[in-house]
Amino acid sequence: MIYLLLPAFGCATRYHEPPRADKEAAVLEAVVPVWVVSIDHAKVSRTGITGRKQFRITPGPHTIEVEYSINESTIRAISIKPQPLSFTADAGRTYYIKPGRIDDRWRPFVTDSLQPVFSDPKLN
Repeated sequence: MIYLLLPAFGCATRYHEPPRADKEAAVLEAVVPVWVVSIDHAKVSRTGITGRKQFRITPGPHTIEVEYSINESTIRAISIKPQPLSFTADAGRTYYIKPGRIDDRWRPFVTDSLQPVFSDPKLN
């Protein structure tokens, strides 16, 4: 009995996107060096992640956790711990996670704009 419960419990902690037929779904997009760790407290797999990753999400309030990680020949930087972000998604919209900086610290934020951003999201 225990063996049957463990696989089911492990699957419950992974993020599951809404069905593809759901026309009301919104999209959340992250571009390296920003990595999505979890969506609504459900872990997101990094398997197969390249420079850009999109996640389908339901409309409504969401809490995500993101990390910053870059490893190039001239620079290596990672966030110390995941940063939580909360936002409300509207149906059919696309949201972008931006790697903002405030007071010399990494402060990511979510926006629905593709426009270039300033370091302080309050200036946008």
